[in-house]
Amino acid sequence: MKNSIKLLAILFIFCLSCSTDSNNEEDMNDPTDPTPNTTALLKRTVSQDDSGDDYIVNYTYNGNKLVSFNESDTFNATYTYSNDLLVREDAYIGSVQESYTILEYDTNNVLTQYTVYFTGGSNSAIRNEISYLPNNQISTKSYSGDFTTQTVYNYENIDTFSNGNWTKRYFVDYGDEEVYIYDTKNGTFKNMHQGDIFQLLGEPGQGSTNNPTDFDTGETRLEYTYNTNDYPVSSLGYEEGNSVPVISTQYFYE
Repeated sequence: MKNSIKLLAILFIFCLSCSTDSNNEEDMNDPTDPTPNTTALLKRTVSQDDSGDDYIVNYTYNGNKLVSFNESDTFNATYTYSNDLLVREDAYIGSVQESYTILEYDTNNVLTQYTVYFTGGSNSAIRNEISYLPNNQISTKSYSGDFTTQTVYNYENIDTFSNGNWTKRYFVDYGDEEVYIYDTKNGTFKNMHQGDIFQLLGEPGQGSTNNPTDFDTGETRLEYTYNTNDYPVSSLGYEEGNSVPVISTQYFYE
């Protein structure tokens, strides 16, 4: 069950405020239709887990900027940009706001920290400080507190990137790491604006150049089929030691 949830998180990622009726597909491309390499944007994913439950995620863009998503009419979010930089995410469960995230940049437009403010009554917040290290590594130090100050240390992670893909996370406080392996095809979010920032905020594969196939040294894995332009049109997700997929997903583009 833990791995099924992880696969769902990896496959869903973001979304749009379209209808989530899986039969309402008149505005969707056939997933096997070729899509130009330089312009393809992921429009919708339709997933089914091993219990038969369907999960639909819709995405909407302004140009190639992701501006909102909707996940099966439950979790949804909107994104705000200033001078082409992502500066805010507002997250909701249904119509109730759960949190908002503020992103901050230096004078060179490099992300330096982002803070998540939880609005569900706790008035708590988590601030994440970003430091850029040699060898394509990024350190994230997390601190918790209230809406005014966040000074209680939580943890530090060091993430490694290669060819636009998040390939490893080292958990500094525990001395443990997770490794992520990718295919050589076009990533589903390859053409999304500021994909590198979305990777820092989310799961492996969000905004990456290629598609994640293996997580945490085989704990979970994904197998894809592709269209003629090498974008995924479907995938099967497996748990470690299980030859039967626990989730299947279709990908639709605009």
